[in-house]
Amino acid sequence: MDEDVEFQVAIAASLAEAQPKQERQRNLEVVDPTVDSPTSEDEEARFERELALALEASKKRSFVVAPTRSSPTASLAAHATASSASAVATPPLSEPLSSVISTPGQIMEAGPSSSVSSFMSERAMLERERLARQKRHLEERSIKTNTKRQRTESPTPDPSSAPSSPDFKHNALPRQAGKTTLDPSNGYFWDGEIRQTTNTHVKVDPNRPRFKITDIVSPASDLEFVLLSSYCTDTPWLTTFLPREIPVLLVVDPDPSQRHDASLKNLGIGDWLRVTPRIWQSRGVMHIKVLLLFYKSGRLRVAIPTANLVDYDWRDIENTVFVQDLPPITDSSADPQSHDFPTYLWGVLKSLNVPAGLLNLVNSGYPSLPLQSLQNLQDKWDWCKMRARLVASVAGNYEGWYNVRMYGHPRLSAIIRDSRAQPKKGKVLNIECQGSSVGNCTTQYLNEVYKSCCGIDPISWIDIPMSRQVRQPWPPVKILFPTLKTVDDSVFGRNGGGSFFCKKPYWSKLGSPKELFYSVKAKDGQVLMHTKMIVGTYKTGSLPVLRPAPLALPASGKGKAKEKPEVIVLSSDSETEASTTEDEEDAGEQKTPEAWVYMGSHNFTMAAWGTVSGSILVPKLNISNFEMGIVLPIEDQKELERIVPWERPPRRYGPKDVPWMQEEHRNSDEPTWRQLAATD
Repeated sequence: MDEDVEFQVAIAASLAEAQPKQERQRNLEVVDPTVDSPTSEDEEARFERELALALEASKKRSFVVAPTRSSPTASLAAHATASSASAVATPPLSEPLSSVISTPGQIMEAGPSSSVSSFMSERAMLERERLARQKRHLEERSIKTNTKRQRTESPTPDPSSAPSSPDFKHNALPRQAGKTTLDPSNGYFWDGEIRQTTNTHVKVDPNRPRFKITDIVSPASDLEFVLLSSYCTDTPWLTTFLPREIPVLLVVDPDPSQRHDASLKNLGIGDWLRVTPRIWQSRGVMHIKVLLLFYKSGRLRVAIPTANLVDYDWRDIENTVFVQDLPPITDSSADPQSHDFPTYLWGVLKSLNVPAGLLNLVNSGYPSLPLQSLQNLQDKWDWCKMRARLVASVAGNYEGWYNVRMYGHPRLSAIIRDSRAQPKKGKVLNIECQGSSVGNCTTQYLNEVYKSCCGIDPISWIDIPMSRQVRQPWPPVKILFPTLKTVDDSVFGRNGGGSFFCKKPYWSKLGSPKELFYSVKAKDGQVLMHTKMIVGTYKTGSLPVLRPAPLALPASGKGKAKEKPEVIVLSSDSETEASTTEDEEDAGEQKTPEAWVYMGSHNFTMAAWGTVSGSILVPKLNISNFEMGIVLPIEDQKELERIVPWERPPRRYGPKDVPWMQEEHRNSDEPTWRQLAATD
């Protein structure tokens, strides 16, 4: 009866394959978005594999299951259909179909049946022909559909993917035309590159090349798959430089009504999908900006910009981008653990609900997707030339030292230590923090982040009493934010300040760090900078820093003695000692970087970098936002000046200077800079 089983298997597979694609896509919605599941095979390969397994298994068995007389194939069809429908949430079958079919019937000895064998061979041939016709039909329909879409108007963008600013106007300014500015090395960046974005209002300087969005995705014709993330997105604008016919997965900030549940949605443009993460915090946002570009050649390009995926961020205000190309792994002996960048990125993307989108694409027509699983990031591309380290914030509340050190500024602290970028003996770290948003800056928070920038682990200060922490002096931090005059003097004036935020209560409150505010001016013109960057440099000196210590005893019975922070030298060779021995210096001898740079989506706020609390036994980290960026050690001053987009040193706010506060300084009835530009 071997042929009978083969006949049953073929019929079951045929019925399963005939299930409509639309029904399979509906089934995809029940996937657990937090699970990074394995991928499925294409239709032909799956049919051939199951058929071969069934044939092999039937030859090894001395008995088979005969179908009942009343319904010879009903149970088989039901089983095959259920298997196909549940394939989205389970791995492909790992055992022969004949071993899992449990149709009620008699157990009989196997016997020859030439007629059934002949029919089975013919049935298998017909099945292969049917699949071939189906594939051709789908390809022809896809070509016709794409052609029709190109001739018609772009679909209306989903409200959740549009910029949150109420005065946004699509395509307010004409797009730039011209050749892409590719490098002589075929436009590849195997060692990584940081540049500012091209700006309509800045003169071209051949000594300071810039990135256009078309440069970054080039060559677009070679793209096979694109994974994007942005706080706000102009989807129709994306179609002007990304092919509609390739799969695209877009991560965006969820609508207020969808914050508490991860979601997946088709954007209505080919196979473009949108996913959103679950955000637990009431005020947090998904603020990560990243482009992962997968090419047919096998190359992967990683781009981390400070710009959102909206046209004006790449044209009218200045942003910065990190780009690096990764070749595919060709040597099977290569160590996939040589760099933590792909593993860390894997975890961040998982928190953004990316696995649900990948699984949807794989199971709805893209079984050969270059990124079928997030694990592929680690085992398919060579990361050995990646100099940058990845630091992210994932919204949530964390306990335990392992979890606390995973995200936010404690992660930055760990990277500084790993890079040996802590200030050496006799040196003090100074940091310049450039961003587009300023939050509530307290002495406790600024010192908390500053210590992490020095590579000091929170375990060394977490048990300092709060009463001492709130009395710490301001650390050597420069908060770079445009003054009202800077905005007035910019290309669009006050109407162009809609992407920059500072609230009056934070500036006017008692104890505001006004002495830490510095005016910032772009090197290349009267444009406002949306770049988020921290620059760490060193100078000779010492710094008062609090350490955990017993409270001071009362002095001469006249009350408590005045607490004074001990003056120490921040040293890379010790996290708990106030000085460094000669032996320690020799043992840890390594050239200290000239400086280091963080660049990414983090603004200098508590919501972005997080706050540490608790005790040494139960440490806690609270983060409101999803953020991500890179940290690079800088070897010389020349490299630093090439990367940093503002004039240094920045100028401290004068007595009459105030930060730009759009709620205070812009008349809501005035047209915005985008509306003005639309009439030019």
